[in-house]
Amino acid sequence: MKTLFKNARVVLENRIEEDYSLLIENDHILAYGPNTFFIDNYDLIIDVKNQFISPGFIDLHVHGGGGADFMDHNNEKFKIITQAHAKHGMTACLATTLSSLNEEVFELLEKCPKEDENLEGARILGVHLEGPYFSMEQRGAQDPMYIKTPQVEEVNEFLKYKHQIKRWSMAVELENMDKIIPIIKQNNILVSLAHTSATAQEVIKSEDWGVSLATHFYSGMGSIYRIKGLRAAGAVEGVYLSKSMIAEIIADGKHLPKELIQMIYKFLGAKRVILTTDAMRAAGTDHMESILGSLEKGQRVIIKDWVAKLPDETSLAGSIATMDRLLKTVLDAGISMVDGVNSISLLPAKLIHVDDRYGKIEPNYKADFVIFDDDINIISTYINGKCVYHNA
Repeated sequence: MKTLFKNARVVLENRIEEDYSLLIENDHILAYGPNTFFIDNYDLIIDVKNQFISPGFIDLHVHGGGGADFMDHNNEKFKIITQAHAKHGMTACLATTLSSLNEEVFELLEKCPKEDENLEGARILGVHLEGPYFSMEQRGAQDPMYIKTPQVEEVNEFLKYKHQIKRWSMAVELENMDKIIPIIKQNNILVSLAHTSATAQEVIKSEDWGVSLATHFYSGMGSIYRIKGLRAAGAVEGVYLSKSMIAEIIADGKHLPKELIQMIYKFLGAKRVILTTDAMRAAGTDHMESILGSLEKGQRVIIKDWVAKLPDETSLAGSIATMDRLLKTVLDAGISMVDGVNSISLLPAKLIHVDDRYGKIEPNYKADFVIFDDDINIISTYINGKCVYHNA
């Protein structure tokens, strides 16, 4: 079946084309070009009415949404999460864990849906392990009961599920990391700096071991600090000074103010920034209290000031952000539409090596795309060429 989407502003990798059409056939993109190129009869023609068509949004760090968490280990809950976020433009994600019992993580790795499994919402591209190898001082809302020092033997237990694990976030300054990170990297897993007390020099050194991403940049990591009254550079400065490390940012306007978003893009450049929700189960709901992690063993959080917090408000506890909100926030900070869309689609796809089929409006790519208006209100979300959400 061929469907033509006409009269669109199409967001491509390096430009926006107006008065364009997008042609898809079944589950993939067939062609795009000026409206006048497409004069044949098609099975279905949809007038986009000058709205934007962009690649689908890809989130490499999402815990839950719609009242469910991936640590619930339930296929119906997986559907709730992916459908809740599809309403906001997400077409693909990594199901994210947090520091917990190993058995809970193994259960998610065993039950996590495959890439092409139809959840009637965003597709799941694999699992992101967030923890358990973190700095206790920078743990944030991670439960201290489950934070530990890494051991090669235990890492190998996790790596039995290496085909499901696409990303692993950890503190690089911990013991044995010089041995462990190269092992993980050799298994084609993205290694990310997270919840760390590392110095700038330790961050820079970790890049040579295989670390290429900074998890929720600024959150869970130190900046300039003092040793006997003298200033020293922390993990944040290490990312800025690294050769090519990419910063993942929670651009919800709360975790990072506009000025920091502008500084990150200015200092690192648009090709070294990706956006994430780091959303927990309350995202996409009106809940004022929730649970971070599994219902049985997770931590109670409150929703206040448009973010999730521990009840004593000593730490943020994930976010309730959605991907349309992220894009709107960076655009409001002065980032261009092309750079903002790349940060939420193509660049995440590149990091986990799926940019041969996701993250672009390009012939032969999967027909995963989003239609939205000037205010980034999502009109329709398409996955595999099928509309999974439409704001009628």
